[in-house]
Amino acid sequence: MNKNDFEKIDSIIASHVGSFADSIQHKLDIVVEGHQMLSEKIDRVEERLDKRMDCLEHKLVAVAAETSCNTTAIRDLATETSSNTDAIKRLATETSSNTDAIKRLATETSSNTDAIKRLAMETSANTAAIKDLAVETSGNTVAIRKLDVKLDAVAADLSAHRRDTEAHPTIYKVKEGI
Repeated sequence: MNKNDFEKIDSIIASHVGSFADSIQHKLDIVVEGHQMLSEKIDRVEERLDKRMDCLEHKLVAVAAETSCNTTAIRDLATETSSNTDAIKRLATETSSNTDAIKRLATETSSNTDAIKRLAMETSANTAAIKDLAVETSGNTVAIRKLDVKLDAVAADLSAHRRDTEAHPTIYKVKEGI
């Protein structure tokens, strides 16, 4: 092998090493570009997570405030329940005394039953009288309807007479408010 052959081998090796280096460089560029894209995506996800965390913190503060208000309301209800228990005890005592009063009224009611029976007999007699009045009223209603028809006829005649009078102003004069 001579010097020329070594130069050819060197050039072939340099050519292969160069294309290999270009290939490695291209692949490294792709890996770097991928890492940059992943870094940007991670930044976007981190921003969204920060926003969600802020929202969650805000909601937790609101829930804590509401819980505090509810705790106060529950304490107030406990106090009110205690006072209601005392009121219920007083009402139980009143109910007992009212039961005794009801028993006395039941005794009085039995004596009033006889009076009610007498009133029922009187009411029966009054009912018969009312039925008689209803028959008489029915006859009066018929008479009133007949009078109503007659009044309508008189009103129609009066209206016709007024029109006739107003139609002949030189002969007749209408005087209002006499």
